[in-house]
Amino acid sequence: MIDHKPHPGLRAIALFKASKSISALLGALWLSRVVGQDVHAMAVSAAAHLHMDPDWSVTRYLVTRAGYITDSNIWFVIWTLGFYALVHGAEAYGLWHELVWAEWFTLSSGAIYIPIELHSMIQRVTWINISALLISFAITGYVGWLLYHSRKRRRETAGTA
Repeated sequence: MIDHKPHPGLRAIALFKASKSISALLGALWLSRVVGQDVHAMAVSAAAHLHMDPDWSVTRYLVTRAGYITDSNIWFVIWTLGFYALVHGAEAYGLWHELVWAEWFTLSSGAIYIPIELHSMIQRVTWINISALLISFAITGYVGWLLYHSRKRRRETAGTA
């Protein structure tokens, strides 16, 4: 039997994906408490609590926009966050257990985000945009490297058998 040591990089990525999943679930749970509430009144109360000037254009904009939020909007966001949490949770599980499908999923989903993050950074350079791009490059590059080397190893093993 071959003693297999887990890849610490995959474990780190799995923990990162799990944290995104948990964050999305917590967001969905928090939003579920908002369903049925008067979001406009909540925005007015929050602005007062934060000592925001009610005549400030940003305050007026936020409070006005909050009045347009409906329960169906909130439910849409809750279901979207739930789906996001499910996908990232499954991905985290697969990466933790070094399942090949999860590695391919991570590689392809990361590759899809890179052009979007590049476009975002071209529009406006911020630390968040730079960080998101670097994290995507690091994850995609690392998982791609692992997949390449595992395939190369399988071919070499098949050639000697």
